[in-house]
Amino acid sequence: HYCIVTPPQCLNGNRNAHGFLLREGSFTTIDVPGALETQAYKINSRGQIVGSYFDADGKSHIFLLSEGEFTTIDVPGAVETPNGGTTVGISPRGDIVSSYCAALPLPCKVENVRGFLLSEGEFTAIDVPGAIGMGAAGINARGDIVGFYNPDASRYLGFLRTARERDEHDEQ
Repeated sequence: HYCIVTPPQCLNGNRNAHGFLLREGSFTTIDVPGALETQAYKINSRGQIVGSYFDADGKSHIFLLSEGEFTTIDVPGAVETPNGGTTVGISPRGDIVSSYCAALPLPCKVENVRGFLLSEGEFTAIDVPGAIGMGAAGINARGDIVGFYNPDASRYLGFLRTARERDEHDEQ
């Protein structure tokens, strides 16, 4: 994303941050209609773009921009999707991963941050056993997911969950 003030004052919801796409030398601004701020994070090989935005109430949401149409993505029952400044990932087939805040207060406490996968219209929780909080940040063509988790309140660690591990877990 880019910031339109100098020095950069792109704080959440202050209307100074915009997403963008640079394709073949052409620059296009990406702003979700009615949003206070838009941040574009990832693009897949089909040209689908995912990111986040803040609505008029200052609440964050994920968006998918596909063929010129914006779709808002919120985890059912979540307080906020994604959680704060967490990134969003998209695979070549359009599967989306990120994090959400499962409970108040906002800003979200570490222990209330959870990861998810959205595939073919269905949300699936992503959990790391023993973690107090976690989120997903990327997904590749095979369906392997990377992200972060908190083994305790003082640090973040990374994780890789392969598509094979996910399939084995789902079969149980």
